[in-house]
Amino acid sequence: MAVVPGKTSPAKREEIERYGGTCHPFDPPAAIYNEAARLAAELGGHYLDHLTGLYGTYLFDDLT
Repeated sequence: MAVVPGKTSPAKREEIERYGGTCHPFDPPAAIYNEAARLAAELGGHYLDHLTGLYGTYLFDDLT
């Protein structure tokens, strides 16, 4: 499930759904991260933020 801003374009939503995902539009956009974490806990899933830890990943890659 992708938690997306309510104004996310229909084309972007269709792209997510084409790959088997579902969209959960949510506003205000600044609260999306909290909503995603809440849904993950409620549904027994996992909250993944594709940006968290990205900087650390690059640092780790540079060390190997």
